Amino acid sequence: LVIDPVTVAFGRVNSASGTLELSFTITNRGDRPIEITGARTGCGCTVAKWSKSFVAPREPIVVSVMVNLIGRLCKLENRV
Repeated sequence: LVIDPVTVAFGRVNSASGTLELSFTITNRGDRPIEITGARTGCGCTVAKWSKSFVAPREPIVVSVMVNLIGRLCKLENRV
């Protein structure tokens, strides 16, 4: 699997903006289909959704991530 981009840095953001959203791609570089059955995030304020569960060889999928910033007044570093 190849993930692009691997890391995203938003810098300083205002928590009053509500949410941060980003998308990245995962490409199956193997020769067999894979199934994505779930994702784990760093905390409950982060949600990940993907465009399809089965990924054919050499095919990409899009993963969308949303981080809820409301009430956050600290440094926030999440992983998906």
